Amino acid sequence: MNRGGEKVRPKSFAIGVEGGGSKTEISLFKISSRGLTEIAKARGEGCNATIEGFEKRSQLLMRDIQALCRSQKVEAVELSAVGLGMAGAGRSSMMNAWKSWSKANFREASLWVGSDFELALPDPVRDRHQMVLIAGTGAIAAMRDSNGVVHRVGGWGPLLGDEGSGYWIGIESLKGVCRSLDRDEEMTALGKALQEVLRIDDWFEAPAILKAKSRAEIAALAELTLRHAISGDTDAKAIIRQAVVHLIGLLLPLETLVTQPRVLTLRLAGSLLTKSEFFRGQFKENLPMAEPWQHADFELFGHATEIAAQKAVAVGSV
Repeated sequence: MNRGGEKVRPKSFAIGVEGGGSKTEISLFKISSRGLTEIAKARGEGCNATIEGFEKRSQLLMRDIQALCRSQKVEAVELSAVGLGMAGAGRSSMMNAWKSWSKANFREASLWVGSDFELALPDPVRDRHQMVLIAGTGAIAAMRDSNGVVHRVGGWGPLLGDEGSGYWIGIESLKGVCRSLDRDEEMTALGKALQEVLRIDDWFEAPAILKAKSRAEIAALAELTLRHAISGDTDAKAIIRQAVVHLIGLLLPLETLVTQPRVLTLRLAGSLLTKSEFFRGQFKENLPMAEPWQHADFELFGHATEIAAQKAVAVGSV
């Protein structure tokens, strides 16, 4: 095709975005008759605009998308589909903000915008109940029943909820140090490790130092807590055990909706559940032994950007 003598390549690329609380995954796909082929990917900062502010988050996302496209010599006009799965977009105000942003920046592309948990939630399957549990920076559980209706529990953010999440584990670990100091007890191995990582010389300066830390930086401390729990630190083990209890608590209200317990699929998503075999093992060990969990099928989820792009492509094919 020629436009004014200039050869223009057909639109044949798609962008898929998983905008989580701690990090954002972006993939560039080539579209062909065989489907989507990932040709490049990038990672950026977290994109939960309900926490950090929409203007800043959207500007950073556009910067990262443009950089990824430039790295493959792809022009914006060549994008035929852009799919965004964003933390916080379960709220209508944030959903509408991302939709408006997408329409303004990708006018020629087919668009899909949804929450990040929608990427992990399996598509409807007849006669099968499907749940997803996400435990990353935040925590949320959702279920699509056999009629296709979605029910959700949690996802209230750090001020009102997110118990059991990476951020919650980080905060509880820090609180544990404060409690030990209040009781004039010797600081545990976990406490000393936190002090070293955060470069806190005097723990009474911790509130001021932590105030400057992002939610993602606090959530990253969960990895340190996990390592100490594995090595046998009593306080760390107690925090991880309580985190697991909280996450299972998110699933219990959904359990009452299950009418055919032998056909339940539980998809596990988020870094705590997908990247830590220890944490995943603790979670499974503490699930109730009764139905519907006894015969549940477990799936690990890790291809969110592809699903985001697929949803956007599907919009354009309707």
